[in-house]
Amino acid sequence: MTPTLQHFIDELAAQGVDDPGWRLELDERPHLVLDPLDNVVGPLEVWDDTCELTLVFGKCYHCHFDGCESDLLASATDEQRLAAAASLTAEYVARILDSRIGVAVHYRGDTCIGAALIYLDDDGVDASQLAESTIGLYGGNIRTERFLWSGPVPAPQNQNGGEP
Repeated sequence: MTPTLQHFIDELAAQGVDDPGWRLELDERPHLVLDPLDNVVGPLEVWDDTCELTLVFGKCYHCHFDGCESDLLASATDEQRLAAAASLTAEYVARILDSRIGVAVHYRGDTCIGAALIYLDDDGVDASQLAESTIGLYGGNIRTERFLWSGPVPAPQNQNGGEP
């Protein structure tokens, strides 16, 4: 376990997240894997890329945390910056596990044209309301698939736009 991944685990615990069963893998480079609740979504992974952490949200999305959002950036050591990155990654993972962050993947025809995180609590929606909301959806000829950690979210019955 690298110090940065250990800091991530410690931060999750500090946020009240019980260990959901992370598995350390060392094949390409050190990373933690949380087996999927739904195979359509895929596993959560946190990769230690030595200069940043990469959070992989299943087969749908990934993002990078490098600690540059820290207020200490100007005077921060690499260790402090990576600790800040681990803290922020833990905050995001806690929200993902609690179904407060999901992912929207956008397609034109069969071609993926992008993906974005959906911040449910920031938009005043909880997971039980997401299926009927339009959060994360585009209109026109853009089809969107939405996912929570627990699995795919059905498209709303009243969705305007998007391909059938």
